Amino acid sequence: MARRKTVTPQAIIGEKGIALITTRCLEMGYLFHPRRVDHGIDGHIDLVDPGSRALLNQTLLVQSKASSRPFPSETDESFRYLCDERDLELWLSGNAPVILVFSHPDRDEAWRQAAMPGGRMPHQDASPGAGDELRQTWDLYRRMASSPNVRPARRDAVLWALGELERRMGPDWLERYWEAAGHVPAEMNLGSGHVAAFGSLLDLALRYHVLDGAPGIGRVQRDMRNDLRDERRYHSALQLEVAALGTRAGFTAALEARAAGRGGPSDVILRWDGQLLQVETFVILRDERSQKAARHWDWLMDQIRNIGWRSDVGISGDLGERLDRDASAELLRLIEAAAQAAVTTGEDQPVAFRGACLRVLPPRSTTYQLNGGVEEGKGWPRVEAKLVQKAGQAAAAGGGWLRADVLDGMWQFTPWAHAGLRAQIGEVARLIQPVLGRVQGIEGVVLSSGALLAQGEFHGESARTEDGCYGHGLRRLLPAVRVRETMTVPVTPRGRDQARIWRDLYNSEADWLDWALHLAGLPQRDQIFGH
Repeated sequence: MARRKTVTPQAIIGEKGIALITTRCLEMGYLFHPRRVDHGIDGHIDLVDPGSRALLNQTLLVQSKASSRPFPSETDESFRYLCDERDLELWLSGNAPVILVFSHPDRDEAWRQAAMPGGRMPHQDASPGAGDELRQTWDLYRRMASSPNVRPARRDAVLWALGELERRMGPDWLERYWEAAGHVPAEMNLGSGHVAAFGSLLDLALRYHVLDGAPGIGRVQRDMRNDLRDERRYHSALQLEVAALGTRAGFTAALEARAAGRGGPSDVILRWDGQLLQVETFVILRDERSQKAARHWDWLMDQIRNIGWRSDVGISGDLGERLDRDASAELLRLIEAAAQAAVTTGEDQPVAFRGACLRVLPPRSTTYQLNGGVEEGKGWPRVEAKLVQKAGQAAAAGGGWLRADVLDGMWQFTPWAHAGLRAQIGEVARLIQPVLGRVQGIEGVVLSSGALLAQGEFHGESARTEDGCYGHGLRRLLPAVRVRETMTVPVTPRGRDQARIWRDLYNSEADWLDWALHLAGLPQRDQIFGH
């Protein structure tokens, strides 16, 4: 008996993505017209004046990208998607702007990106105000958040957070950020449609709210409003994080303040019951070499995942060392052929090439893992140099603690990242103690991964160094599908006494959100995010 034709899971997901676009457009008062023949454009949107409801005779073309899995390199702040060159040529050669709508229909999440260099929409000069509906404004993101299909508590919380940040940053901040950086902050851009980005958006707005009136909050607010760099935004957000966690724990927080009227200001000062923590905060982003390596691996992983999505197969194994462009193209050709064979035969297909050892699994396989290469930039020496530099600044302000978010890939793309928590804190303590122990007045350092999108299964865990005296590590699950790892390494006897404060601050971070929501008069997190 001949096998009947089947409908693939990806086809169902694709149809759900189209349905979600239709729903979102209707919620915003626009009309989406899907095409039944797709040659790189899935449909178009007719824009409607929100006041008069008159058609504007302006059209956006739409390409839908829907998936039940995370997109390549998807985090709470960003994701990457490599376009087919032929599609890109089609999108850029027309006379109407094209947007790509990425979605996870099963989670009711969707966000859009303009198919233009840098993600920018083309200028439209047809009439006064043409294209205003697409400008990066607070109103745009409020419209995106105003979906009746979203849990009312979540919708209200998004709208509150956008309003709170608009009040503090100014009505033109998003447009100025867009012009300066070529993008808007991810927590605003994705916050209405991506749960982890929404968690970061809510955290930022609530921290400003909780710290309203604290000494120095105006300076931090002005810095973020006027300095339109990602690094500044990360730094200011980290200051707010430390101060807000301290406030909930009963400390009195001050920002950009001097401890005793001498020396330079500390980023954060926490005081309570005779305790004084002076904190220098900073972030460490990727260096140029690791950015280049990351672009290669992201490109290759994107291409492989696209093959998997197109054929509905799983691709598992290790990619080995970085290949040049020609060798990478040959590897992709072999994977494509193996995917076709897996669909035809229903059997696993091995792929071995230049150190890559992969298996292509037939449709409907659910258990597989694709590992990219592990490649570092300058690695720990660069982190160490930054620690020494910041330790000098902190010492000039009277000493205290260093608090850093290490966002250079150390927590994702190094052998250290895959070690157990005890091994991680032991290695970090071994490297830090001799370096910072020489800097007078420095009590210790707290390193963190930042609040990352939890891709995979994570469990809360605590660990100490083997001697139990020189550091502890925490892994804690956070609201909005996020996870954070924190390493605290004291370098003085006083620092060892104070290390428990840092442990308690980050041990209770998951509960901080409910406390802050209550202060703001907002629903509790279970009402906002679900259970």
